[in-house]
Amino acid sequence: NNNIFVGAAFSHLNTANISFYENGIEPLYSKFTVHAGGEFMLTDRVGLVPGAVLFLQGPSRQLNLGTNLKFKLGSGRTDQAFQGGFWLRFGNHFEKLNTFDAVILALKFDYEDFTIGFSYDINVSQLKTASNGNGAFEFSMLYKLCGPEKRNVYCPSF
Repeated sequence: NNNIFVGAAFSHLNTANISFYENGIEPLYSKFTVHAGGEFMLTDRVGLVPGAVLFLQGPSRQLNLGTNLKFKLGSGRTDQAFQGGFWLRFGNHFEKLNTFDAVILALKFDYEDFTIGFSYDINVSQLKTASNGNGAFEFSMLYKLCGPEKRNVYCPSF
């Protein structure tokens, strides 16, 4: 019941010019994303879901590290689960190379091929001055398009 995953993405291959002026040159840097994590069941119904995501774009970088605690719901149901977790965000800000920027609280509910997620970022760096100490809410909805019964493609659950 344990698994790991690793993935990568490359965005903005052509580094487009995003300047507002005709003769201005303001490139949109290419972005490279790497993510990894896994699911490790501690009991039949409780698991640990650690993960990391690294974003690199031009001179900027960001690293999110954290873990969720997963609770499978109902007896024998592997397609319904609730997750809650705690994440940390690190990045570079101006002259500082690595800055602890935010604490992220995350909630997630899985139901068959659907997932609904909610997270709240709490600024802990100097950026909290610009945001008046307010964090940011994020809401996500996911739908898994494949599975063992569809097109003979295996899609693991994380």
